[in-house]
Amino acid sequence: MDREIFSNLQTFIQLVNIATTESVGQWDEVALKKALRWGEYAEKLYTKVHQRQEIARKLSRCLKRIQLQLVCPPGREMTLEDLKNSRKLLVKNLLDNTSLPSEVYHLMLMSLSSQSLDSPLAGVLTLDEFMKFAEEGASQKSIVNVLTKVESSISEAVDDSFQPTADTLTDAHLLRTHLLYQAKKNNSESMDSLLHEVAAKQGGLEVIGTMVGLEKPRQPSCTEECLRECEELIFQWLVKNKDDYKNR
Repeated sequence: MDREIFSNLQTFIQLVNIATTESVGQWDEVALKKALRWGEYAEKLYTKVHQRQEIARKLSRCLKRIQLQLVCPPGREMTLEDLKNSRKLLVKNLLDNTSLPSEVYHLMLMSLSSQSLDSPLAGVLTLDEFMKFAEEGASQKSIVNVLTKVESSISEAVDDSFQPTADTLTDAHLLRTHLLYQAKKNNSESMDSLLHEVAAKQGGLEVIGTMVGLEKPRQPSCTEECLRECEELIFQWLVKNKDDYKNR
């Protein structure tokens, strides 16, 4: 196997393994995009060789050799077929890591929500797949903290004079994405629970109130009916619970 290919695969597998460790806590936009580019390299390599049996066998042996050298975590060994979805595997590992920084989580979710062809995750996975990974992964334990990273004090979240910060707007979009995902599953109980958890955090009520004035989301999977039900739930929740959290 070509030394350059061996070295490149070794770099990518190291990144996949790092995505499961506390080191992810130091990642930022640059680190995420770099890791995704290496994932794209691995996918292109798979496309070139998977139907060429002799080269595919050599690549499989190369992967085993690399992982023996790196001492990969048990149950996380990569196969030749795994290379086909390298970036998706990387994202799944990140979402299963409680050390994932809120900035990186925001970047991935906003990237998918934008539907832009220039997005680093364009064509890698759908928004619903991302939400499913997030819901199943360890990062679900810290989603509420991710969504309420603003440090400003609680104010009148639905008052006309309230001017949301850029961070609050971002958090509002992300929170609505989670609520819409639950609305599609007709899971109003989970929606209500998430709203209470967010409201209990500093800046949380601002985030919830900001959702009221957001423009219609651009993701095609969001139907008018789903959006209307979500907006109605948010409005009714604010009417019922706003005073309970306003002075916290």
